[in-house]
Amino acid sequence: MGGKKKTDKEAPAASALAVPSAPAAAPAQKKDIVPARSDASRSHTKRRKLAANQLPCLVCPLCGQSSEDVDWATQPDGQRMEGCLVDVSLCVKLYPNLSFEEVALLYAAKAEAGDKFRKKYDQARIVFMKQKATRQEKVIFENSCDVRQTTIYGTELYYEVGVVTESEFLRLVGAAPKQLKRKGVRVESSEEGESFTGFMISLRGLPVDEIFSMRKLKMSHQVRVQLDKLLLLHTDQLSEDQGDEWLSFATAQLNEQRPTGTRLSQRQKLPTVEQLRKEAEDLEEDRRKKVQEQFAEESGSDEDDEGEDGRGEEDDLDDLLQQGLEASAAAPKTTSLQVVPSAMAVLKGPKEAAPKAVRKKKAEQALDREQAWDEDLDRTPEPVAAVDDEMQQVAQKHHEISKGKNTLTLWPQLRVDHALSGNFDGRLITAAGRVLESLTVPRRYKEADILEERKSKCEAGMYLAEKKKTQALDKSKFKQYLLVLKDEVMLFPTAIQIHCTERLMLDSLSEALSSEDSDQAAAQLEAWTQHLFPWTNPSLGALQLLDTRRPSFTPILERLVQEDSSAGIGDDQDSQEEESLEALMREQAGCFVVLRYCEPGGTEPTEEEKRKQQQFEAVGAAYMVILEDDKFLEFFRKIETERTAKLACVFARTFLKCYQDAEGKCLMPLPMQEHRHLKILCSSLSNAANVCRMLLCLVDPADFGMHGDLVLNALEYRGARVFQKALRNIFSKEAPPNATPEQRSQATHILTLVKDIQRTAASLPTANGTFQKLRLIVQEKNPKHEDLRWAMEQQRYLLENLRMGQMKKVRQELAAHIVSAARELYMGGKTEGVDSSWVDFLMTTLRSGTFHRISESCVEAHNKLVAWFTKHNAEICKSDVCLMLQQYVANAELQSSRVSSQPLPVEKFMAALPKCKASQFYDDTELVQRAQAYLLKEAFAKATDFYNPHIMQQSEALCKVLRALQMLGKHPRLELLNRMLDLLIVGLEFHLGLSQYEALGPDAGARIRADAQQALLTKTVKARFMLLSHATWVDEYIGQNKPADAVADDIKDTPSANMLFNLNGMTRANWQLDSNTAMDAVELVCAQFQERLNTAILTLKRVAGSLATNSWHLEIQDGASQDMVLETGARTVGVMHSGNLKKELDLIDKDKEDMLRFLKEFEIPEGEGHVPQRVTDLNAELEAFNRDITVFHVLFVESILVFALTAMAKPDCDAKLKTRNAKLIDKQLLRVRQSVQSMDKEA
Repeated sequence: MGGKKKTDKEAPAASALAVPSAPAAAPAQKKDIVPARSDASRSHTKRRKLAANQLPCLVCPLCGQSSEDVDWATQPDGQRMEGCLVDVSLCVKLYPNLSFEEVALLYAAKAEAGDKFRKKYDQARIVFMKQKATRQEKVIFENSCDVRQTTIYGTELYYEVGVVTESEFLRLVGAAPKQLKRKGVRVESSEEGESFTGFMISLRGLPVDEIFSMRKLKMSHQVRVQLDKLLLLHTDQLSEDQGDEWLSFATAQLNEQRPTGTRLSQRQKLPTVEQLRKEAEDLEEDRRKKVQEQFAEESGSDEDDEGEDGRGEEDDLDDLLQQGLEASAAAPKTTSLQVVPSAMAVLKGPKEAAPKAVRKKKAEQALDREQAWDEDLDRTPEPVAAVDDEMQQVAQKHHEISKGKNTLTLWPQLRVDHALSGNFDGRLITAAGRVLESLTVPRRYKEADILEERKSKCEAGMYLAEKKKTQALDKSKFKQYLLVLKDEVMLFPTAIQIHCTERLMLDSLSEALSSEDSDQAAAQLEAWTQHLFPWTNPSLGALQLLDTRRPSFTPILERLVQEDSSAGIGDDQDSQEEESLEALMREQAGCFVVLRYCEPGGTEPTEEEKRKQQQFEAVGAAYMVILEDDKFLEFFRKIETERTAKLACVFARTFLKCYQDAEGKCLMPLPMQEHRHLKILCSSLSNAANVCRMLLCLVDPADFGMHGDLVLNALEYRGARVFQKALRNIFSKEAPPNATPEQRSQATHILTLVKDIQRTAASLPTANGTFQKLRLIVQEKNPKHEDLRWAMEQQRYLLENLRMGQMKKVRQELAAHIVSAARELYMGGKTEGVDSSWVDFLMTTLRSGTFHRISESCVEAHNKLVAWFTKHNAEICKSDVCLMLQQYVANAELQSSRVSSQPLPVEKFMAALPKCKASQFYDDTELVQRAQAYLLKEAFAKATDFYNPHIMQQSEALCKVLRALQMLGKHPRLELLNRMLDLLIVGLEFHLGLSQYEALGPDAGARIRADAQQALLTKTVKARFMLLSHATWVDEYIGQNKPADAVADDIKDTPSANMLFNLNGMTRANWQLDSNTAMDAVELVCAQFQERLNTAILTLKRVAGSLATNSWHLEIQDGASQDMVLETGARTVGVMHSGNLKKELDLIDKDKEDMLRFLKEFEIPEGEGHVPQRVTDLNAELEAFNRDITVFHVLFVESILVFALTAMAKPDCDAKLKTRNAKLIDKQLLRVRQSVQSMDKEA
């Protein structure tokens, strides 16, 4: 800075530190001190150095050295800075856009970022010190670079073409580029630094306004001269990325110096000449009207007098302010011992710095006119009544010491409320500073403290009055200004309260998120979120306006609503005002509630109503800015990290807890929701609630997985809101090519979560109900066994249809319950009452490996449980069997029908019973016998339920159980028990067969045709007659052995050995023995067989003709030779058609096989059943038929023999023919012998 005057255009570092902040401006500059000055200046510097050495010792926060050991950096006014000269100079070179205090904070940071910063800074300091020690040696970096600012003069010949985006192309042409098959090119924006796809078009024929507002691509030929200002040379480079810092700093300064209208984003907004002309005409017209009105109201003489006086109060104030600026420029110069050139000075260069030298010369001339300035400062018209007491006191004191005659117009305007109005002239601060100097030299008056305080408050109010200035302030300066004005907050206009609260809320959010301790950050973020809501629980305490520790919009909204609700209360209703305001805040246990007053009916809103509407809408807009801050987008981008996920959960859960109740109903009071001016606020909170639901849907799918539709809607968003567009890009776009590995991982993670939401969009609504039921089960302290089994059955279904990670916590809890149940078994040592199937379930679950990755104790629990179960297997199974039998018997005895309403678990029982030993049941004989009786009764009841086949089939499993129970011990009535079981099995077979046979057709003929082989019929009939046999035996046995006092079906109080006598299920009335379905079919089948036999005999007689009744043997004479016999046979049986006879005989043999198969089914051992009479008759008829067809078999053989022998006797018969006929004769003879043997057996 070197003694130059500070300006608003200097670099941020120079303004914040009030110290120069740039490296050397040219390669030739090798020292860090300013050039030599005159003798007077050199002596002045020496005096300042001696004075500085007498000040208290300071320690540099970067190198740790004290001001007594090294040269210390000072500001131009002699005030010592916070660091040594080396570190301050190094900070200016490395970080031109940061102040020294900011660099020191970054260097002292304890997080990982602080370690990186310290390492980078220490390396640069080593290089810097080496350069200072050995100027001749050069340190070369791998990424060496020069930073230059270039000024170019010359001529350029060019032509231009238009470059439009796809949307602009569509607007101009009316069709998309793809439709016209136009290819675009990637073009990089000159200002935003982003690329887009552009389409080139000619400017010819376009409207003028389109040409001037359109992006253009220029092709040119240039002849130029160039001046390069070297901001950084690689020979002076201290670190790898120093060039990037300087480039960013120079770019920012260049953009600030550029006029607003020259930016690309403003090209469509620049006013045209026609618009400016129209504004000038309107301004001239307004001025003319005002002059006419003023001329009509005021007298001409007053205006003339004012003109003769020449100057008014405002003219005096303008002169004072202008002279104040000149006086500030002409202040005495102070020079530091060693000062580094400022970054702005280097950036502007010698030509641009020249005007400052001119202003400096003028300022020195103004110092010579100080006395004249003081006299002019005192010149003012009449005293102003608006001056407050404090400023009046200061004005009088200044009047005394300056020996002036008039009061300054400065005092009425140096007010805090005026500074907060937005119309405050900043030159008043400079003028007040000049007056303050006059009150402190040669002595300090008490009025100086009053003026200094007022000056500080006005300066703070001036910066806080405009939102842009407020946003440009750093955090410390902003809070300092608020601290200065903490007693004047009630003077703040509503607009300032709103944008200051907005800034405080954003700063508090940044502080909470930047905290290194995640727990502390979560606590701060939770408190910050609670303060967002005007209806926050009053337990948080009263919230103050512009409280830097707990910022909130609640005080602002309270006041606005109070003014709004009291607008209709008249002056004569003061007594009711307090009650109305009380009612305003009373609802919901003291929480803030907004009341609505009547809308103006059909009238234009007044200016006051418009003002109120603007204030309410400003609050809503501030909420929108806060809740759509980039930090909330970072929650989505970095949701992969544990810290970000934790903070996102804290914010989202706290927000939703304040925004809605447990049922999801909005807690916002209904009057507030319906308030006519709070729509933006309600909409902002509603949108933020959806963002919170999306955050929790991604982070905590177990509780908020059902909000995946919000994520899907965000993917389809096509509106204009920038926040929603950015959110859509996060959900849908991959990381750019130049992204870091960490950014790629984060983008991949969020895309994976979104794809998982899309995958489960259809199945999640159905599966979520099952999942919630499962959660309730695992949350119980001791879940039931059946619930745990059900939970395990749902695992695969839920894992396939729920979100990734949604089952993680539930599965951990479920695994803990399974392990706990296993430990309870093998550590308890008891086997009584243990369910073997439950043990099998636990072993299977632990062995399957489902929970091995979740809980390491599963393997250990499985091994111990297997060892325990192996040792106590028989005991457990015996206990299990007895338990099932006891439950079954107890339930059966409770029923009036003595049939259990809870069936015996057959599969489980049959699985456990084989593992038991009969010796284990010596003490349970009565239980087994009673169970057998009840099982028989239930089996008989189900087997005789003929019209419900599915119930009849259930008795088959009970029969197996009864057979298995016989292994546990010998029943006293074993023979009766076996006969009853046989009766049950045969009866069940009969009923099932009869039911199936009746289902074959409506009548006997249809059923016979459907059952072609008559297998089902024969089986059913056989079972019927066996059932009759067993039933007869059982009836006879019971009749002979039944006790006299036995009551049928009353078996509850009967001794176990005699319970079988009281079963009436064996009576014939319970079985379908009277059904004629089967017997009618048997009779019909037998009748058909008989008819076929009769038909066969008639057919054979027709084929054989007379030979069937008259034997051809009668025509053979006694003593006839073989030739004569053959001749007689050729004349008789030889003329018979032996082929037809053979065909009919084969058909008869087939029918006989069917009949014999049918009759064989009725071959029952004697005493085990009865054969139907019709079957017996058919058997007799078949025997008679066999005898009757013997003659036809003989005729067929004789015809073959006659044919063969006759053929062999012919002279032309060759040997081959004779051999064939001989074989034919042997075959027929063999057939005859077989028939004879068969007939002998039957006989």
